[in-house]
Amino acid sequence: MNCVKKLTAALLLSLPALAQAGEADIRIPDLAKTTFLHGALTGHQVLWLGLVVCALATAYGWWQYLQTRALPVHRSMSAVSDIIWETCKTYLWQQGKFLAGLWVLIAGCMTYYFAGLEHKDAPPSQSFSGLRSLVFSAATASLGSVSASTPSPIRVPPSPPCAAIRSPRCSSRSSPA
Repeated sequence: MNCVKKLTAALLLSLPALAQAGEADIRIPDLAKTTFLHGALTGHQVLWLGLVVCALATAYGWWQYLQTRALPVHRSMSAVSDIIWETCKTYLWQQGKFLAGLWVLIAGCMTYYFAGLEHKDAPPSQSFSGLRSLVFSAATASLGSVSASTPSPIRVPPSPPCAAIRSPRCSSRSSPA
């Protein structure tokens, strides 16, 4: 029975290789001819509507940011906020370096896929050489700008937050021996 399961799994895993199709074979419909909501909207109108929604969401987010930034903040909370900010900034910097390296890897894979694996005779207007060049250049430039500098160290506030708010937990009582 175990042999049958292994054979079935191997057969199922080998089926995609028999398809002989790639992303270049996908037929994308013309947006001018595509309609939504029973013909009320064309594909281009849906795209523009999505762009308007994104612009409105960006404006609302900016408005909320300005309102939040104008609020008063306690000194100890500001110190905690600075620590969190520096920690997140360092983490995002490391993630950015990882993503830049991943973009370079993906650009190499795309170049190999379209230059080495696809042997179709397509006119230059349909080739992906411009896209490959753009992705590879962007990834290389991103990697160069990310690795050019190192993140700043995390700053520690001069006093602990509990001392700034005079919490009873931080009183100068003696600790049990």
